[in-house]
Amino acid sequence: MKFIRLSKEEGERYEAALQALFEEYYDSIYKVALSITLDTELAQDATQEAFYKAFLKLDTLKDKGKFYPWLYSIVVNVCKDMLRLRSRDINRTIGIYDEEGKLRDYNIPELGNVCTPEDIYEDQERIQEIIECIEELTIEEQQILNLKYYHEFTYAEIAEILGIKEGTAKMKAFRARKKIIQKLEIIECKEVHRP
Repeated sequence: MKFIRLSKEEGERYEAALQALFEEYYDSIYKVALSITLDTELAQDATQEAFYKAFLKLDTLKDKGKFYPWLYSIVVNVCKDMLRLRSRDINRTIGIYDEEGKLRDYNIPELGNVCTPEDIYEDQERIQEIIECIEELTIEEQQILNLKYYHEFTYAEIAEILGIKEGTAKMKAFRARKKIIQKLEIIECKEVHRP
């Protein structure tokens, strides 16, 4: 970080600009962190850390118009690091149920209008199966699917955010979708052949 002596007025304007950036992008960046970490406290920590790192290195951003994708890539990397540390420190998997035994909210779209308790139960089972399939993907595959289908980034933007080639992003998204479909087909096949 460069240290530049600013007048009191310039310093106040600079702080106001940083505060405006923080307020404008906080919710979006928090949602990204939450979708990766699946933990509200960890997502809050990752969001704060991402903004801290971004503000420290703001002078290195050449195209100020790309602040959001740049900040997005920072929060993705912060989340990766936090998850690595967490998995190293705590040898456990992230469950799909919270402490009270309720299915966590993963922002999965509803599977349709449900009318009966049986429909609700079947939909919850299907959601659980999808979540389990997604959790078996690598962190990078999860991120690519999240960026593409939840945040609606283009493959070119995903490639820039993750520091990979556009073709690689497309191929990894294709393979991740294929893995999920194959796992769901295996689950369905087992259910059909149950005695």
